[in-house]
Amino acid sequence: MKIIDFKTVSPLFELERDGGKPFTARLIDPHDKRFKALAQWQPESKWGLRITNPATGESFIRKLVSASYFYYLDFSETVFTRREKTFYNWCLLILGEKVKVE
Repeated sequence: MKIIDFKTVSPLFELERDGGKPFTARLIDPHDKRFKALAQWQPESKWGLRITNPATGESFIRKLVSASYFYYLDFSETVFTRREKTFYNWCLLILGEKVKVE
């Protein structure tokens, strides 16, 4: 099983760990190897996401069930411009059951 590592802080960590939040949304960094790997993921692939709480070091692994991508366009005022357009690329990762890796 291929494992991709991410960090999540409390209280979202506990919700993801216990299944109350069966997804994680991540802002895509095009230079990050994790997102390059996720672009290759297929539904029949056996991949897992290891989610770690950086404050405690606790982690768990859940099966990756689905990966979706969406784009957000932000119109915000700044000190230097009246309106600035910024595109944010997001990845929504759907988590399945917990798995143990040996």
